[in-house]
Amino acid sequence: MMKKMICTFLILLTAGSVVFASGQQDKSAQTKRVVNILYAKDDVAEGMANLEEAFERAHPDIDFVHEMLMGNEYDTVLYARDAAGTLPDAFTVFNIGEAEVMRWAKAGKITSVDNLKVVKQLPEAEKNALTLSNGNIYAVVNSSTAAGIVYNKELYKKAGITSVPRTLDEMTAACEKLKAAGITPFIAGAKDGWTMGNQIWKPGLDAVFPYEWNAKRQANEASFHDYGMGMFDFIDLYIANTQSRPLDADYTTQMALFAEGDGAMICQGLWVYNSIISMNPDMESKMGFMPIPFTNDKTKNNLYTQQELAWLISASSDIDAVDTFFDFMINSPEGREIFSRDFAVINPYGIGFEPNPVTADALSYIEAGEYMFNHHENSFPAEFFMVHSSSMQEYMGGTITKEAILDRMDAKWLEAMSK
Repeated sequence: MMKKMICTFLILLTAGSVVFASGQQDKSAQTKRVVNILYAKDDVAEGMANLEEAFERAHPDIDFVHEMLMGNEYDTVLYARDAAGTLPDAFTVFNIGEAEVMRWAKAGKITSVDNLKVVKQLPEAEKNALTLSNGNIYAVVNSSTAAGIVYNKELYKKAGITSVPRTLDEMTAACEKLKAAGITPFIAGAKDGWTMGNQIWKPGLDAVFPYEWNAKRQANEASFHDYGMGMFDFIDLYIANTQSRPLDADYTTQMALFAEGDGAMICQGLWVYNSIISMNPDMESKMGFMPIPFTNDKTKNNLYTQQELAWLISASSDIDAVDTFFDFMINSPEGREIFSRDFAVINPYGIGFEPNPVTADALSYIEAGEYMFNHHENSFPAEFFMVHSSSMQEYMGGTITKEAILDRMDAKWLEAMSK
């Protein structure tokens, strides 16, 4: 009888332990936190994957989920998730100015990030640039980048071009030399409109339009006609000197053709370097980088720079988990090592990196003070990203005039600001 009682007790104890353990597992599963990130930069995909592995190893209680989409697909997916009420915890935006960010904030869809560890440690100048009219900061900025012209040094040499063209006339002469040598000057990826709207139109705004124009535009006291025609001198040169059927080539095709040496230049940003050398490692020593020469005034043809990898944080996110992730990325030894090695970008956190030849060229202009920041576009409504892109595609296809584009810009501005 005693043996039976002991056996029964042990069975009950074991069963209770199993139930308890099962309950603990269920509780653990229920309390595991998630940081879900959506971004639009293919050149940091490897770095994000490495961060995921390292972060989850250091923080097993948090799942890090990241997804990369490019161009128009990114916008489509982001806005669809917004409409469905399933915004990612952190998502990138194409500008971090008042008009774009405050729209999300006023709708109650994002939260301020003033108290995040990485934001608190930003230099005061960076904090001031990020602070919006209500006194809050909403964007977590990890790095800065530049857009301009990536060029093939070997093809330049073959065409007899001995110096980087820094004025419109010099670029015109360079294109003539390239064509005389049987080389296509520019490779366009115009099937993806952002490769023209984002990489040509936006830099052109800051090169051609004076700084004070923006405030007048905000007050509806200025027009895109005021200075807009000045942008088309370079745009026309670009269109006249691209490969055949540029509207059939997307971003990936643009990079592939350039990597194969089918053209001497692309209007792109620092982010293309890794993708191009992955297609053709021989390009590593052949690539250079320069500002777009929109005018014949060299002092206006500065390098266009912008903040990149800027994240907005969803109001429904686990802000503590988000804070933990960004703190790991920027401040932990392992995170900084991955950031330095795999991101290798200009950043406000003092994370050193070995610049590739393209980034080194960009830094030379920045260090010389020959750069500009995306002042105009940064304060425009978000819809202008697509207006620029589609308009440039239509103009390349010959279905719209310069005047009609500038009329459209004025009309779309009023429409966007009325929302």
